[in-house]
Amino acid sequence: MNKAIMYVRRSTDMQEASLEDQRKAIRQYAADNNFSLVREFCDDAISGKTAEDRPSFQSVVDFARTNKNEPYTLLVYDVTRFGRFENPKEATYWEVELEKNNMSVHYVTEGFNNDGSLGSYITKVVKDAEASEYIKKLSKTTSRGIRSAAERGYWTRALAPYGYSRAVVEPSTNSIEHVLKKDEANAIKGKRIKLVRGSETEIEILREIFHMYADREQGLSSITNYLNHNHIPTPSGKGHWHKAGVRNILRNQTYLGMTVLYEGSGDEVVVEGTHERLIDESTFNRAQRRLHEASFATRGGYTTQYLLTALLECGHCGYTLHGAGVKNGKLYYKCNGYSNRGKEVCHSPIYPAELLETPVIENIEEQISSANWPSIVQQSIDLVIGRSSREHSSKTQEAQQQYEKNKRRVENLLASIADGVPRKTAIHAIQRIEREQEDLEKILRNADTETHARSTYEHQARFLTELPQNWTTYLAQATPQEEKRLVRFFLQKATVNYAPPNITYNFYSTPCIDRKNTEPPITQIKKKLKLRRK
Repeated sequence: MNKAIMYVRRSTDMQEASLEDQRKAIRQYAADNNFSLVREFCDDAISGKTAEDRPSFQSVVDFARTNKNEPYTLLVYDVTRFGRFENPKEATYWEVELEKNNMSVHYVTEGFNNDGSLGSYITKVVKDAEASEYIKKLSKTTSRGIRSAAERGYWTRALAPYGYSRAVVEPSTNSIEHVLKKDEANAIKGKRIKLVRGSETEIEILREIFHMYADREQGLSSITNYLNHNHIPTPSGKGHWHKAGVRNILRNQTYLGMTVLYEGSGDEVVVEGTHERLIDESTFNRAQRRLHEASFATRGGYTTQYLLTALLECGHCGYTLHGAGVKNGKLYYKCNGYSNRGKEVCHSPIYPAELLETPVIENIEEQISSANWPSIVQQSIDLVIGRSSREHSSKTQEAQQQYEKNKRRVENLLASIADGVPRKTAIHAIQRIEREQEDLEKILRNADTETHARSTYEHQARFLTELPQNWTTYLAQATPQEEKRLVRFFLQKATVNYAPPNITYNFYSTPCIDRKNTEPPITQIKKKLKLRRK
């Protein structure tokens, strides 16, 4: 009898085609075709998208390499159990690798002999392509399914964020049956999972973390030390708190009562109102602003008194200027070129901070005193957004209407198959609609992103519009961080020269709401400087 080994696989433990069904079919095939089964390899609840992530599949390959002096046959239920590779050529690669080591592959239910003939080769290529296409469609279907579940308020991830618990829900009534423990699995057949309030102790600690960071301006290290010092359990209940874990909590939009999904393209999809909000939006946004500024703050940007940090450059050597410390009770700037490389690069003197910063504050005050200031701010918003609210709303509404219309068309086409419309014709029409739906979904996602950005820009615009009425109070009460943020609405950069001594400011013609993506035209103002030589 010919020696053979068996390989069985299923992707999930809820898959209807059980491992025992595969074993039964393989044993029957072995008995009918004079094979003696000597080993079995099994990958249970493991995807077939790759070979590297399947331990037993790799064991099959190792077995072939170790026993290549003796012929063996690998018996597999069908092509899909061998693997649903995203690239169908990968299936051929692994077959060839086994054949090089004296092991052939037989698919016991496929109805063709995998004997290397032209006919079997063509059939095999088609089968591999079908398996590859299936996994791609399955990935897309799974993504849509997760999004659909989120839109209905269900939680699709394995763990609940700190402060929340997972509850089992009966889909037909949407009623909560019971709350899961942290280590209990999500997968309960016929049920759904929702996020609900967790323990009040965790919620109290969660809110304390946000207030410490957003309102008391304590850093991540300080918060981490506080949590560990007070022996507060981590989200997993094991080990110690770390800065990365605290940072992830502060960034988690789930606490705003929304679910954030990331599709295969990397696009962010936000579904609002899926569960109870634990952190108010104002506190969350204050925390995000601090996190956003963190990378700049590590360079001293938002933690020093220097108003023009990272905005000043030396006209002689091109290096930026940084804070040089306090002398005689005054702050000074100094060229990084001189500080780092000496006089061979730059002979720049030190510059009094007040001398460089006062013209900036004066220019801002002059701009906001204009009678046209509200319309100037509106120009800034229009420049960033790129089109009117009416056009934005109209395009989104048209896309949403077409999307809903296409859903009804698909439903009608599916029903028409039962009424005698050729299945092939209906499926082709549905495929065309699905391609159109993908384009519409992208438009709607972009619209959601634009709406969120618009809200942020309009908040900034309100602040700038009201600034003239609050100017005196603002200057008296603003922190250095707030003053620096204000300056960046008005000043792109400034170039300092010491021979002759002058400074050129590049002011925006209208406030710059979004420095990363859109900058207004620049107005240059040049001023002479009276400098103290080093």
